[in-house]
Amino acid sequence: MKKEIQQLTEGERRVYKLMANFHENDEIAEILHCSRGTVKAHVSSILKKLCVYSRAEAVIAGLKLGILELDNIHIRERVVF
Repeated sequence: MKKEIQQLTEGERRVYKLMANFHENDEIAEILHCSRGTVKAHVSSILKKLCVYSRAEAVIAGLKLGILELDNIHIRERVVF
């Protein structure tokens, strides 16, 4: 049985799409021309509305629920030392 999910606001949807594409809060704030605090608030609200605890869980939930499409997620290469 699927859990009822609260509707995401327009701002949350914009942050969610960027978050799903592995952008960090600072990058999202720069792209959307808003503060890091605003991004952090949107991310917290997204996680709460999706009933998840992490960004990874939010992406998986979005794919399962049809909120996100795999074709629209672009994996960026990261160099880790």
